[in-house]
Amino acid sequence: MTIPRLKRIAYGAAELGVSGSEVMIRVSLLIFYTQTVGLEPYLASYAIAIGVIWDAITDPLMGHISDAISINGEKRRPFFLPAAIGLAVSLICLFNVPSLDSQIKKFIYLFVTYICTNTFLTILSVPHTAFAGDISREKNIRMELFGWRMLFSNFGLLLGTAIPAIVTSYLGYFSSADAGASWIMAAITILGVLTTLLSTSGLDQVKKSQTQQHSFKTYRQNLSQILSNKSFLWLLIAYMVATIGLTLNSSLALYYYTFYLRLDDVTIRAIIAFFMLIFCLGIPLWLWSTKFFPKRKILTYNVFSLGIMTVFSYPLFPPLSIYGPLAAGLFGGIFVAAVVLLDVAVADLADQEAQKIDSHEPRLGAYFGFWKMGGKFSRAFALILTGHALTSIGFVAGKLPDPEVSFSIALLFGPGVGGFLLLAALILYFKFEKIKE
Repeated sequence: MTIPRLKRIAYGAAELGVSGSEVMIRVSLLIFYTQTVGLEPYLASYAIAIGVIWDAITDPLMGHISDAISINGEKRRPFFLPAAIGLAVSLICLFNVPSLDSQIKKFIYLFVTYICTNTFLTILSVPHTAFAGDISREKNIRMELFGWRMLFSNFGLLLGTAIPAIVTSYLGYFSSADAGASWIMAAITILGVLTTLLSTSGLDQVKKSQTQQHSFKTYRQNLSQILSNKSFLWLLIAYMVATIGLTLNSSLALYYYTFYLRLDDVTIRAIIAFFMLIFCLGIPLWLWSTKFFPKRKILTYNVFSLGIMTVFSYPLFPPLSIYGPLAAGLFGGIFVAAVVLLDVAVADLADQEAQKIDSHEPRLGAYFGFWKMGGKFSRAFALILTGHALTSIGFVAGKLPDPEVSFSIALLFGPGVGGFLLLAALILYFKFEKIKE
């Protein structure tokens, strides 16, 4: 079946709300609840940590459900709109907190709204990611679909970063920038999902015989069989190690740019925006390059190059320098853009397993659910590691760090992050078996 180009592009639109909501939560949630709501930091950290773990556990379960359940002859699309509405409402509640007069009430409110937000994110993102594998089995089309999803994901990241600043500047009637931004992001989420739904009608039809029976026993069997796929297991391990490094990078970025390089907020935002732009432009480059080079080699060499650059560049940039970070943003954006090939590799491995066991229907939902779970466990670990690392070097919240502590931040941001990336590259090179290209 020929799939028009506009339909392929529109498939990725649902990722706008997913990505935008996630970046708002990662950047703003902790400081919003400690500074605006008044929740004690340790209580806020516990609530968020539990939410991340819950999110990780539910990913493979949702993948299994989207593989197993068919509603009116469709597997993935029926989840999109209910999940988008639930996500929009939960996100608004998360950042628009009523007046609460005790720490326990604030803790419970954060815990419940964050759990709900993460649950609806999972119900939307896991079936949407797996849907690309259902739309087409042709490798080039599938890579293009994942590329458009990644592109919309980056647009969502830009929106999630920029909208709070816009609200602060032009929409002063909200109680806070994050409160106003949550309403705008909720609207973007629903509009993006509606665009995907209207444009992909008829692309999710499955035969009844192809739908797996839904049971907990089948779910356990799926997980066991997926973990026995050595190629997928080593790819997952490499991805989890790299995710630890990338999460450390995003968690420490503001500390590095603010306290070590001593740059102002406008300059920092410009550097991040430049990186995101290069990241977006690099995605089609790497998708095109798979016509000439194996995906495994592209992934390995890019992760290795990113690790080397991170280890040696960031501690050497002098304070107040701009050109060095911009150069790092240029090359880093190009290297990181290759991550779009990870999703393609997961889909390919699911296809190969289906061929091996003579199944007509690859378990894409189960694979991507387990994949996302691994990434979120890594993110939770990296967030805990970041807090302990900052404490161990003598960083004190609310105080300007001395030069020694500032340089220690640069070492964490450079060799600390780069070490995990280099380890991931070594795993890809020595352990990840070559998949069929």
